[in-house]
Amino acid sequence: MQLPRSVQAWGTPAFDAVLKAELELAGGRHLPLQQGLTAGSLALDDDLKVMVLATAGDDDVIRVKAGLFYQGVVDGCGCADDPTPLEPHAEYCEAWIRIDRHTGAAVATLADD
Repeated sequence: MQLPRSVQAWGTPAFDAVLKAELELAGGRHLPLQQGLTAGSLALDDDLKVMVLATAGDDDVIRVKAGLFYQGVVDGCGCADDPTPLEPHAEYCEAWIRIDRHTGAAVATLADD
């Protein structure tokens, strides 16, 4: 994933808001939502919300710990007689995001601490 606006905003008061917007726009395909499920079997990212929990950085890398609020469902077989409800439920996980300050390339991994 690329986060060029976040790199440009690093060190300014706008960093958290810019990062939050870029991550929410990037969506679940770049974030460990599926790995962070606790009650469901399928992560949904259509209502993803990000909260910046911690930041640190040096000349090369910005490190961010983020809370990810999203929804999940228990995915059934899709059969007509499947009693599994497809009602979304709230999910939350935390992720570490490592952003290269030179290229804007970012990688997110599930935080297990």
